[in-house]
Amino acid sequence: MPPFSPTAARALRLQLGMTPEQVAYGMSAFGVLLPPAAIAAFESGVTTPDETELFALAGALWCDRSDLLGRVQALRGHREAAGVSLEEAASALGVPLADYRRMEDEDAIRAEPRRVALYAQALRLPVRRAVELSGAEHALKDALTSAVQGWWKGYVKTVTNLVPLPKATVQDALRRLHTTYQGMSVGTTNWSTIFAGESEDDTPPAEAKSRAWLADILEHFWETVDALPPR
Repeated sequence: MPPFSPTAARALRLQLGMTPEQVAYGMSAFGVLLPPAAIAAFESGVTTPDETELFALAGALWCDRSDLLGRVQALRGHREAAGVSLEEAASALGVPLADYRRMEDEDAIRAEPRRVALYAQALRLPVRRAVELSGAEHALKDALTSAVQGWWKGYVKTVTNLVPLPKATVQDALRRLHTTYQGMSVGTTNWSTIFAGESEDDTPPAEAKSRAWLADILEHFWETVDALPPR
């Protein structure tokens, strides 16, 4: 797993206009009790959150855990491990060799889902890893979040354009995720109450559960896809 990024943690907190105190309070909804000083220590790189703390921090900052991690250059490593030449990789993506070299230098794939699927096949990569390398995770998370909170059928095309999966697979996955989320009886979060520092008992358990589930929606999506029968 890539290393924790103190810079990303601080940037996300500032984007939300939150203080370390508010982040610490938000983490308490996920069962992690830390003082505000611990948040400052994470952001300064003095300490690193463990897996449980990272999950809670992502939930408090309304982001995915991957948003809090640094990048490890992997594109070239995956290609070399698979014994695939630069020319073969460029051909799989349907791009000129010079463009592919640039992608490896930047460690990011830029291609349509169909080409990403061919590339993943050539390098023997899981579809999920190929999507991560394409930089589509942020857009995918936004689409999945909107789909489970609203009319999921309206997001089938959006998700299909982001991941190299059959349309039927995306439909089944979104339907299952939507059913799961809607069954959690989501309440309305009162952020003014939370930020005022009132007791964590004021946050309904169902609401805390749904927030935690949404924070990790990418994991739920891939787990659901893996559980579906092959097409």
